[in-house]
Amino acid sequence: MLQGLTAKTLAKRAATGFVAAIIGTYATRILVRVDEIWPIFHGKSFGPLVELLSQDTPLMLKAGLVAGVIFGIFFALAPRSFMLSAVGSVILMNVLVLVGRIYMAGGLQDAMQPGAVPYDAFLRATIRALVIFLIYRLLRKLFERPKAAEAY
Repeated sequence: MLQGLTAKTLAKRAATGFVAAIIGTYATRILVRVDEIWPIFHGKSFGPLVELLSQDTPLMLKAGLVAGVIFGIFFALAPRSFMLSAVGSVILMNVLVLVGRIYMAGGLQDAMQPGAVPYDAFLRATIRALVIFLIYRLLRKLFERPKAAEAY
């Protein structure tokens, strides 16, 4: 799977995945906050949105760093196939959410109780993973050097 990849290539992929995860994590948080604010204020006042986002900043910095490390490692080792890496990133994010929800519920037995693991968390995780994946692909395209044959 990693044959032919140099340490420099793996480092670039990891750094790009790290940055994509930080951007994607914060972007999806902004979308969640806009979704929460829109029904109440209808976009007339962004003061409450700015206030909520400023309250979220310390938590989102930590979440972005954790997601950055996890997805940096994932994208360094992920298959080059578009579909396989997209599906892999969605599965990875949902596994992280499942483990986190089990931890928050107080263990596997408590997590198996009805309503302990909300299914909308997995929908949000899927959307977040796809946003991170798309940002990663865009960043990769942006920073890739054209091959000599393509330059002409």
